[in-house]
Amino acid sequence: MSEEEAHVYAEGIRRGGTLVTARVPENDRARLQAILDRSGVDIRRRREAYRQSGWKRFDEKSQPYTPDEVRRERQLYGQSAGANREGVIPVVEEELRVGKRDVAQGGVRVKSHVVETPVTEEVSLQQERVSVERRPVNRPLSANERAFQDRTIEVEQKGQEAVVSKEARVKEEVVLNKDVQQRNQKVSDTVRRTEVEVEDERTKRGTATTPRR
Repeated sequence: MSEEEAHVYAEGIRRGGTLVTARVPENDRARLQAILDRSGVDIRRRREAYRQSGWKRFDEKSQPYTPDEVRRERQLYGQSAGANREGVIPVVEEELRVGKRDVAQGGVRVKSHVVETPVTEEVSLQQERVSVERRPVNRPLSANERAFQDRTIEVEQKGQEAVVSKEARVKEEVVLNKDVQQRNQKVSDTVRRTEVEVEDERTKRGTATTPRR
């Protein structure tokens, strides 16, 4: 056999198949080949089926199929131990499943910055002023007055100046709140299903089967 066929046979054995070989006389070879062709596996069709599932060639590192995988493989190709060959067409129907996920839809950003505004206020200030006045008089010295004595009189002059102080006061608060609202949304899509049409050549009638929901 060719190397390509050898890879297909090896893959079939890995998937639970059985390889049958026989040594026969040359004159019985054609008859035995016909028997194997009727009851065996069409190697070309099996190779194409493997390739449609992504298979390329036999990998020695691949693990053999488990019993459950072998059972599914035989059901897929219509083979079961001790049973006649039968063709199987899977009837498939899609089911629509709607889920949900979180998506970003923008947000609100609040920034604060300092703004300086000139402010003018008017305040009334008091200012003292000391003046010296000399008044001419002509009167006798009284008993309470002391004459010929050194004396010093001091008068302090005071004034007012503007004093500026600042107090920070909160005038307003900007608060960001987020609430969650629930809404319902109708999702429309299409689902596919397999419809099988059976043509019975014995009665020349056709019937169609549709999977039950």
